[in-house]
Amino acid sequence: MGVLDNIWRKPKLPTVKNPVAVVSPYATPMEMMFRFTGDNQVVWYADGGSNLIKKGFLENHVIYTIQDWKCSKVASVPPVLYRVKNAKAYKKYRALLQNPTDESLIQARIEKYKALEEIENSEIMNVINQPNPLMGWYQFAYGYTLYKDQVGAAYFMAVRSGSVNDKTKGKIKQMFLPPAHHMRIISGGQFQPIKEYYLQTSPSEKIEAANVCRIANFSPQYENETQHLYGLSRLQAAKNILLKYDEGTTVEANLLQKRGIRDILFRKTPDTGNPVDSVNQQGTFEQFMETRDVWEQRLEETTSGGIMVSESELGSIRVGMSIGDLKILESQKVTKEDLCAAWHIHPMVVGYQGQTTYTNFPEARKMAITDAVIPELEALKDALNNWFLPSYGEGYVIDFDLDFFSELQEDKKAKAEWLDKIPLSPNEYRTAMGWDEDPGINSNKIMVRTGKVILDDIGIESYPSETEVDPDLVDLP
Repeated sequence: MGVLDNIWRKPKLPTVKNPVAVVSPYATPMEMMFRFTGDNQVVWYADGGSNLIKKGFLENHVIYTIQDWKCSKVASVPPVLYRVKNAKAYKKYRALLQNPTDESLIQARIEKYKALEEIENSEIMNVINQPNPLMGWYQFAYGYTLYKDQVGAAYFMAVRSGSVNDKTKGKIKQMFLPPAHHMRIISGGQFQPIKEYYLQTSPSEKIEAANVCRIANFSPQYENETQHLYGLSRLQAAKNILLKYDEGTTVEANLLQKRGIRDILFRKTPDTGNPVDSVNQQGTFEQFMETRDVWEQRLEETTSGGIMVSESELGSIRVGMSIGDLKILESQKVTKEDLCAAWHIHPMVVGYQGQTTYTNFPEARKMAITDAVIPELEALKDALNNWFLPSYGEGYVIDFDLDFFSELQEDKKAKAEWLDKIPLSPNEYRTAMGWDEDPGINSNKIMVRTGKVILDDIGIESYPSETEVDPDLVDLP
């Protein structure tokens, strides 16, 4: 049975005769729980990747909404295969995407035209479009984004067509996306941080480091030799916010179960100073129940705006939410905004801000694309270019067509006015506007728009300069 057959198997912790501690790489001392089993075994459980995904993504609708929006955006952009024709322009193009703005995106489109040339290679694109028999590109990119945010790292496992004796050589024919929270790293020491990998579901089967691509968030955690290599989960950083929201959701559910605010209705009695008289006048429990049934019937029979008649004076006590409950419910809104901030997505984009106007909504979506989506695409691009494509030779790069995002389609009039100020060839201008190239002989020549000419050149006499003197005015008295 191979490694890939064990990817989705439920992990089992190893058992040994002597006391042993099996520690998740996500564990910290305060989160460890001990369980004593037979033969004096001690197993440590930690709040690791599996619990983060369960509590954060599967059981929290706010996290799911935010994460699903981001994953869908990343996965929906089609990858394209290019050949680098200008290395300097390509380097500048990549730099412009590190901190994207409206101006830098326009300039990046121009540099991309200079740097890259789209090519056809069905062998490479077949693997990209269908990484493995179980996943197309959309699911593959969706899962990559999910694991990287939720667990802290995503991993690609390669199946190559190389030699049987050396499984690290040859073209990558398939890419699998194993559960990131089941991946474990074996270190080879200080000068070989990653020697091998194994799946928690199949610890005896080792995976060569060359056949695994690791894409991880930066992590400052160095409690053990490999902890920082697993990356930092966004949920780990936002753990207190997540706990706060879960507590608030529990309070809200309890209030709904209690049906919110209620009124207690009772019959007022004169105060005689004698408790016995007060009890006798109020009646027995059976009489209370009969009174309740009578009033429920009267409420049903009385239409809205009708008049109800009572033979005695009544009082009521309102039992509702405490001040603490109200504060918790109010804090839910703030907590949603905090979670959105952890993903660099404006709350307005996912419907978690009360007042939304048409004018600022497109700007909020554009900010979410530039701040949350494009950085993930850049990380994915680097992984494919540095790990996958070298198995097919040199000169290839994978890039993503950012014109796919309608949020990044700048105002055409403003863009055209800005481009008119820059010396460009017609094809560079057309590329920046998102149009196809023109095959004309002058389409790749730099064009300069002067816009200003001397009046004499168009047959209109200009005003004399300060050094010129009108001869008709010389002899005037």
